[in-house]
Amino acid sequence: MKIIPAIDLIRGKAAHLISGKTGTERFMADPFDSAKRFQVGGIETLHIVDVDAAKGLGTNKEVIKQL
Repeated sequence: MKIIPAIDLIRGKAAHLISGKTGTERFMADPFDSAKRFQVGGIETLHIVDVDAAKGLGTNKEVIKQL
């Protein structure tokens, strides 16, 4: 089994949703800091979730490009 860490993006910020439910967002560190910590930890694959796009609320395309 291969475990792939993920960063969920909401309004350009890394976020955690409790049970994936809208309105339960807890914003985490800057997504670039999060990605860097994964990289330093030896992670080679990262799953990026654009929560805004999934819910039809816009996109985090520019943040994803930079990541």
